[in-house]
Amino acid sequence: MAYPTLLETPDYTAAADAKREVSNVKFGDGYVQDIVMGINSVSETFTLTFKRQPAEATALYEWFKANGMRFYWTPPQSVEKLWTLKGDIRQDFDNAGWYRVSVILEQRFDPDVP
Repeated sequence: MAYPTLLETPDYTAAADAKREVSNVKFGDGYVQDIVMGINSVSETFTLTFKRQPAEATALYEWFKANGMRFYWTPPQSVEKLWTLKGDIRQDFDNAGWYRVSVILEQRFDPDVP
């Protein structure tokens, strides 16, 4: 399936988090076995904020509303990956004439995507 690509670069610090899916089995006497859950056991999330002029911010806000289910984006110092929106799309309005669009992206894995 062809997914759209987010080409915008965030204006503020992009905060990244990586989460490992691991199950622990405790046997007693301090022995613990860690089991990696699934093939893609480490997924990332990014918190992004874009500061734009009103027309550009509104267009970006609408892009996320239309394409937020699955899309490609290249994080800083990384390669293009598949993402989805986690939570809300937030648009803030400044008195100085700038708008801010804030989103949280969560990495997705697709068997059809290399």
